[in-house]
Amino acid sequence: MTSLEPSVRAQAISAARAAAPGAPRRGGPLLLCTILLVVLPGCGGGPTQPPTPAPTPTPAPVRTVLGSGSTALALEEFVVVSFDTSAAGSLDATVDWTFASNLLLMYITQGACTVEQFAEDVCPDDPACGCRFAVRAENPSLKPRVLTHANAAAGPYTLIVWNLGPEDESISYQVGLTRTASSGLDGLLGASPDRAGSSASKPAVARKRGRAAPSPRP
Repeated sequence: MTSLEPSVRAQAISAARAAAPGAPRRGGPLLLCTILLVVLPGCGGGPTQPPTPAPTPTPAPVRTVLGSGSTALALEEFVVVSFDTSAAGSLDATVDWTFASNLLLMYITQGACTVEQFAEDVCPDDPACGCRFAVRAENPSLKPRVLTHANAAAGPYTLIVWNLGPEDESISYQVGLTRTASSGLDGLLGASPDRAGSSASKPAVARKRGRAAPSPRP
């Protein structure tokens, strides 16, 4: 029981005696405790602890489709798809094709890479190539193939898929950006969230001279 100041204790005892002058002496402590409960509501119990607030949950990652489509891709042809992002995140491109026997080379470039640039003989291996490759898969063993560019800064990018055959192909692709919900829904330049594919350009297909099969790359 919580201790009382002397003056408060004396007042409580006097009030108890005045309230029941003829009551048996052994009833005094009970009445005193009752009065003390009125004077000090905490009599007989400790202080109440406030509830601990629940932690704020971490927002789940949000993936936005930046562009998707399909196209025929003849032997030695390549397709170029340019797109822009206005938010940083993890960039991914999924590519599927018809014949597992065909060798398709895939690239994601940092910044724009035009059809004319990639068609030059110096691309993609020579340092003089004007395209800056962020991710490349030159001996894909899985179909479909997923290329991921983690921690990609906001800005322009290009997806390139090159068919080295030996047969003509038909491919499909999808490009997406994954980021936390706190970064906002607008991950595209010049596109509202309900038009998530409109920032990607129409794919451009061109022919490029074939080359010998490259050394295996992861």
